[in-house]
Order: sequence, then structure tokens, then C-alpha cells
Amino acid sequence: MARRRRSRFKQVNFKLNPKLAWIGGVSLLAIILICSLGYAIHNLEVFKVREGNIKSNVDLSRTLKDKFKDKSIFALDLKSFSSALAREHPEYKKVSVLRKFPSTVIVAVEKRKPFAQIKGRRFYPVDKEGIVLRSGEESPLADLVSIETGDYDRLFRRGYRISGTKLESAFNLIDSLKQENLLDQFEVTLINSRNLDALCFFISPRKDDTAGDEVFPDIKVIIGKDDFNRKLNLLKGLVDRKLKDKLSLVKYIDLRYKKMYVGFQR
Repeated sequence: MARRRRSRFKQVNFKLNPKLAWIGGVSLLAIILICSLGYAIHNLEVFKVREGNIKSNVDLSRTLKDKFKDKSIFALDLKSFSSALAREHPEYKKVSVLRKFPSTVIVAVEKRKPFAQIKGRRFYPVDKEGIVLRSGEESPLADLVSIETGDYDRLFRRGYRISGTKLESAFNLIDSLKQENLLDQFEVTLINSRNLDALCFFISPRKDDTAGDEVFPDIKVIIGKDDFNRKLNLLKGLVDRKLKDKLSLVKYIDLRYKKMYVGFQR
């Protein structure tokens, strides 16, 4: 039976390079010094945010201010603050938060601009994206066109997004009314888009364009669901050439066909 040979392990001698050891020691010391210096700077009073150094173009709640108050400007979680402010105010379109050394925080908010108002159980101002800006008013807001679609007979919370073909058509009509400058000439009291084939709006002359205290009843303008700019241009020509002195007698104007139809009050 063969004898087993004993395994021999080679002895390895590790020699520490003095130069590398010196470099490693200096590097470690430098890291410790830098960390100590960073910690000391981090806790300096000059870098702590005071309530008076929180600058904002909107009012901030106490909860949001406390996220910054008495904290080092280096330790602020700006992304978390932006998210919290957007959740608290869904009517804001954009939130920007910036550091300004040594101890100032600047909050800049871009508010959504009201474009129209939805007539449901209340009147809800919305922006161009259909975002509800307020919880609703009992009476219509001035200088905002009211839209009635028949689909929104309920209460909406602030920040809710309203959408749908009927609303989109009403928004397109408002854009066309602005492009044709008709909102300067007439007050549009309501757009009714319940039935897109018979989409209509109600107008009355602006007070500046009427003589004396004469009261004009709302005129129903039936425009249909397409080709708004062309039809509105025809409406302007019709009013300027034929109906300017008879508007108080007009009950409706139908623009859906090649020939325009005008109905007069009885």
C-alpha cells in the first residue's frame, strides 16, 4: 500500500510597502478630516433654514413649513416637499423648489388658469385640461363661459379631471370664439353640448355695445359639431350686415346648413 505523501505548504512572506502604507494612512486621515469638516458645516447655524427664509409665491401650510424650518439647507428633501405640496393643492400645475445659500428656500408655484366652468349641481371652474380648480360655486363665476353637457350632475372635488367628447367640443368652440374675437363683442352665457349634432350656445351683446339701458334676451346660436371657425365668421358677417339693429328681436340663429336661418321673437 503506497504511503501518502505529506502535503507541504509554501510559506509566503507578506511585505508591507512603506510607501503604500503612508499613502493609505494619509488618505484615511484626509477622509476623516473631510467628513468632520462636512459634519461641522452641515450643523452651522448660518445654514439652518428659518421660517422667515422660506420664500413662496403662494401661502404654505404649517405642516409644509415645518418640513424646512430649523433644518440644514443641505439636508432638505426638495422632491418630497414638491410632492406633498402638489398633493395638498392639485389645482397647481407645476411646483418648483430651490435652495438659495446660505439658508433660503424658494418655492415657485405655477397655478392652473381657469378656462371655463362646468355647470352641474354647482359651477366648477376648470382649466384647459379639465382639472377642477375649486369645489364649486352656487352661482356662475364672471368672465368664464359655462358649459352644460348633461353628464356631470354630481359634486366634484378639487383636482378631479373631467373629460369626454362633449367637453372637448365645447372647449374647441371656446377657442374658436376667441379666435374670431366674438367674446369681445358678445357675452356667451352658456354652451350646451348635450347633443353634439345640435351643439349650441347663448349670446347677448356686451353692455358697451348696446344703446342706453335696452335689455337684450339671450340669442340661441345652433352651430353643430364641426367647422366652428367658418360658421362663426359667417355669424359675424350676418350680425354686422343684417342684424345689428335687430338683435333684440332675434330668438335663434341656425348655422348648421349652407343657408343660415334666423328666428325672430313673436
